[in-house]
Amino acid sequence: MVVETLRSEAEIMRTWPRGEPPVVSVVCTTYNHERYIEQALVGFLAQETRLPFEVVIHDDLSSDRTREVVDAYAARYPNIIRTIYQTQNQYSLGRTSALVAFGYCSTKYIAFCEGDDYWTDARKLQLQIDVLEEDPTCALVFHNARLLREAKGNDVSEIACLLEKDAFTLEDIILRDWFIPSHSMMFRRHLLPDLPWLHRVFGLDYAMHLLLANSGDVRYIDRVMGVYRVNAASISGNRPAGFFQIKLMQTLSYFNFHTQFAHDKTVAMRLDRERGLMYVACLSGRPWYIRALSLDYLRFKLDNLMRRRLRRRISPRTA
Repeated sequence: MVVETLRSEAEIMRTWPRGEPPVVSVVCTTYNHERYIEQALVGFLAQETRLPFEVVIHDDLSSDRTREVVDAYAARYPNIIRTIYQTQNQYSLGRTSALVAFGYCSTKYIAFCEGDDYWTDARKLQLQIDVLEEDPTCALVFHNARLLREAKGNDVSEIACLLEKDAFTLEDIILRDWFIPSHSMMFRRHLLPDLPWLHRVFGLDYAMHLLLANSGDVRYIDRVMGVYRVNAASISGNRPAGFFQIKLMQTLSYFNFHTQFAHDKTVAMRLDRERGLMYVACLSGRPWYIRALSLDYLRFKLDNLMRRRLRRRISPRTA
């Protein structure tokens, strides 16, 4: 462990106003993240802020040494790290770990990071706090990141965000493909409603994007400040063809009903597109000669290849 080599708790808190409660809760959800959690913790404790923050670790009954690692850090940083250890796995009960953890937070803002992702910039929290403090209309602020692909030897050459502007609307969230890495999010806690259907969606982060964008603006910081892990063995891996399109359509339908169909036309446009992508996804499992004769499939593969190459060429700000 590297915990002994890090700044002390007193050094981290030296720039904080004395006696003030945390402004930001860094919520970290873990489940069998023994291999990764220390890297995440190091990124949290490297943060240099003018305002207090806390780190809330929610472990969903890991069966490996995740808690042992967390305990070593919590013992050294008792005024910063708060642990929530479940005695029964919440996922098996149909409850989403992040939502459970958010319920333990009373701070103004929440920054989210799962235990297998990590931050690489010591100014991340303060830069995001500055955006939210200066712009009361902003509900969510996120930043750029690198993608770490374990299947390719932990390659981190790919950039997550290829964005041409720094402010986004609900329409952007609905119509664009995924573009907000979950570990890059900081949002106003009171603007995320506590809704039962959030525990039923696959991909909580997208549902959060929709709900927060429905309550305010979304801002983007074009600066690489973290690494988002793409792990084939994760809960998202090895899903049948069309699975992700079906789940995204389900989330959009929940949101459409929640907003009393206020954005129905925009949602309908995205639903139509996802149905087309579901058709392409199903084609992926067909014989090669059927795929070769499908212009839709070939167009999809070409677009995907060009996006991957573009991500490797672009070098956004990292400092």
